[in-house]
Amino acid sequence: VAMNSLGMNIARSVGPALGGMIVAAAGAASAFTLNAMSYLGLIGVLLTWKQEKEKPRLKEGLRTAMAAGVRYVALSPPVRTVLARALLVGLAASAVPSLLPLVASDLLRGEAATFGFLSGGFGIGAVIGALSNRSIRNHLSSETIVRLALISLIFGAVIVSQSRYLALSLFGLVFCGAGWILAIATMNVSVQMSVPRWVVGRAMSLFQMFVFGSMAVGSFAAGRLSEIYSVEDALLIMAAMQSVSLLAGLVLKLPKNEDENLDPSGRWKMPELKVDVTPRSGPVHVTIRYQIAKADLAEFLATMKTRRRIRMRDGARGWTLSQDLQEPDVWIEHYRFGRWRDYILHNERQTVADVPSLAVLRRLHQGDQPPEVHRTLGRPVNGKILDPDTIYDDAIIDPTRGS
Repeated sequence: VAMNSLGMNIARSVGPALGGMIVAAAGAASAFTLNAMSYLGLIGVLLTWKQEKEKPRLKEGLRTAMAAGVRYVALSPPVRTVLARALLVGLAASAVPSLLPLVASDLLRGEAATFGFLSGGFGIGAVIGALSNRSIRNHLSSETIVRLALISLIFGAVIVSQSRYLALSLFGLVFCGAGWILAIATMNVSVQMSVPRWVVGRAMSLFQMFVFGSMAVGSFAAGRLSEIYSVEDALLIMAAMQSVSLLAGLVLKLPKNEDENLDPSGRWKMPELKVDVTPRSGPVHVTIRYQIAKADLAEFLATMKTRRRIRMRDGARGWTLSQDLQEPDVWIEHYRFGRWRDYILHNERQTVADVPSLAVLRRLHQGDQPPEVHRTLGRPVNGKILDPDTIYDDAIIDPTRGS
């Protein structure tokens, strides 16, 4: 992550400075023409790049895959925490780079070349942050790194807002660039460490959406503030907003997932079936019967709360837990899937970190045999063929409801 950011920010350091010199020497049209021509090399690389793709055994549709990614993130507390922090950081951190043209013209009374140097100063700071990221991570926790990065962002923004000298502004921008890349790279790694490999791409897409979406809103807010007040006041107000992000870290602390094993557990085996099914068969209902002693009820319910989150995070729908009215020590866990394929993926997504909660349930279950599992396939009784992808409404599944 840091090396990717390093390459991006080296380009960000050299590009604006070079662009400013081109504008000063040959005009804006020449700068845009050369910029357009620079993409030809990138297009050539993409056209000749042959990436080996691993063909999945069970293929998900685009809509299903996107929904699975959003569902996983929504039901993963560590990832939700990182996204909330990224949203707060991006809102305020975007002020400095978005207001750099006004800093160059209004505060420093400069021209295009001045803006180029200012952008280069921010990029140099980002390069310093990227190069030092690994050594810093070896000594400090993710939360500590982000807090120091936010302090650097606040310090740099205050300097830029008060400076009327190019050298001093460049000094402040180095702090802003270093703080920005350290904060984003650290949260980026936190997201990747908080999710298993099957969903990491989708989680990173949501992370990028939160970061750049908040930057867009923050840039607009900074621009409006500079119109209403001044460039100097806008930078100070956004620095104060960054202080709120810093204080939020006292409540929304970044997760510590270094010791959590998110590799597939590999414990699940395909059950022996006596009914022919295909990946598209559905809906599939699963019931698990537990026998729990009264003395263990509190621990059982607490564990089932965790299992509910894990089940639904990995694709289950309509999760319920019920108690038998005639046998009070019998508890029934029920959940469903739109298709048999979804049930298989749900079980294959179980990670090593999920296994302890299953071990607790097996320990609490009374009897010599493990909890009894029943898998059933929904069958229409009115002759109407239903699309498994749309069978998510209880009123559709249960013919006694919705009439």
